[in-house]
This record gives sequence, C-alpha cells and structure tokens, in this order.
Amino acid sequence: VIGPVFTSKVMQVRDILNEKNIPIISLSNNSILEKNKLFVFGLTLEDEINRLLIYSSHKNLENYSVVIPRNEYGYRVKEEIEKFRSQHNSLVFKFIFYDTNAPDFYALSKAISNYEERRMNLENEIKILENENSEQANKKLKRLKKMDTYGDLDFQAIMIFTQNYEELSNISSILPYYDVDPKKIQFMGNSVWSNNSSLKEPGLQNGFFTFTNMKNKRQFENEYIKVFNTNPHSLSSLTYDLVGLIGKLHNKNNLFEVEQLFNEFGFIGIDGWFQFQKSGKVLRKPDIYEIKNQKFILVK
Repeated sequence: VIGPVFTSKVMQVRDILNEKNIPIISLSNNSILEKNKLFVFGLTLEDEINRLLIYSSHKNLENYSVVIPRNEYGYRVKEEIEKFRSQHNSLVFKFIFYDTNAPDFYALSKAISNYEERRMNLENEIKILENENSEQANKKLKRLKKMDTYGDLDFQAIMIFTQNYEELSNISSILPYYDVDPKKIQFMGNSVWSNNSSLKEPGLQNGFFTFTNMKNKRQFENEYIKVFNTNPHSLSSLTYDLVGLIGKLHNKNNLFEVEQLFNEFGFIGIDGWFQFQKSGKVLRKPDIYEIKNQKFILVK
C-alpha cells in the first residue's frame, strides 16, 4: 500500500495491514511511524536537520537561535536538534516557540533579539557617554544615537522552521526591524523556504535551506503541467518515484517482493537519492540551497 499521508490515518490502517502482512510505504515525513514493513517515504525532519547542521557547523557556526511553532511539529524539531547536539557538544541552541493559533510576530521578534534589554543597554551607554563629555565619547555618541539597540546578539545563526510559507514570510520580514540583520546573522531553514516567493524576501537573502533535488523537481512539474494542464500536488513526485520503482522491480519473470527495496546502493528518483532500511526508515540526503541575487543556488 502506498499511503496514507497523515500520521493519524497511517496509525488507523497499520495494524489491519500488518495482520495481513501487507507492507505500507507512507507518504508521511513523521519518523515516529517507522517500523518493520511501515516505511516513511517523505523527507523527514531528522534528515533535514542533520544535513543542515552538519553544513552550518562546517561554516564554524556554533550558537543558534531556533524559531519553531508551539505544537507537535515544533517539539519534534526540538527533539531532533537535541539528538544532534548530544553528539556535538560545542553547539549551543536557544529555542523560541510561537503560538500558531494567534501568533504575535512582533513580540516573537523582540524575544528572539532580546530587544528590550539591548534597547536599555543602548540608553545606559548613551548616558555614560554624555557624562563623559569627551571628543571620543561624542563621536561614539553620534553613532549610537542612530542605533536602536546596543550589544551583540547571543547567536550567530537563526534557524526558522515553520510549517507554511506565510509564517516564514512574517517572521523573516519583521526580524530585521529588531536588529536581527541577515547581513550579520546567518538565516537558515527547512524545505518551506523553497517557495518561489522566498526569492523576493529581503530577510531571506543569503540564507540557506534544505530541499530535495530542485532541478529534477522543476522539470517534473513542467512535464506534469504539459500533460495535465494543472500544477502537481507537492507529494506527486513521491508517488511518481514509488510507482516507477515498484513497476521496475516487478515484471513477469520477477514478481515484486518487499525485500527488493533493500538495495545497498539505494535508488535515484525525482527527489534525489533514497535508501530503504528494514527499520522503516528511508534515508535521504537533501541538497543545500542558498538564496542569492533572487535565485536558488545549489551549494552542496
């Protein structure tokens, strides 16, 4: 069985199909579902986070602010990051949650930037310089009076993991107003960033994110539109890869058996390389893209 997508639906059918010894390849990306003969075929948070943090740590980024929704998805992101941190002790993460039901992105941005404290630091520094009343102090004073805050942020990079583009857009557009400057702080995130609208977001410029093979994905979408005269669903490439793979493994002389999925070299599909494991995990290695000059640039 290929599908279902949502965790609750997978859990409803798994026991029934398990009794009949029928394997499930779910289109979910929820790794908690993984078990023998229940494969999670979507791009999992584990693969996205591991790929992203390995890349960023190689860029000597050690202190992170992590912006995530206060829901099951956000808690899963936190859990996967904590797993990664347990093996990389030099990395520091600060988690900041937001309410998806009634989000206040201005208050969120203030919390991320520690705005109130840094604003107070600025006022205190100005008072000190005014009392000093020296030529050097006056020069610094002129510069400080043009600033909104004083003092460095306590993180080098900010990870923004949202479940939809609208939330990403709101967060990334407001942060610079509270002195989280994308020219000084490395912005990074998940596959939600692959939305073409990201190219026009000033706050996301020079940021990098994980995504499956974008070139293959765009080619697939163009061919799909030619045939069906409509845009494909975001999961269409997953089902295309699965049906194509099983069709190739199944022929008159070689009827398909689930063991054929356990290829030590893996397979290549629209969404890039993947490898089935008996545990139910489907390993993936998403690409890293950077947003630069209003283009998606493949960097790794």
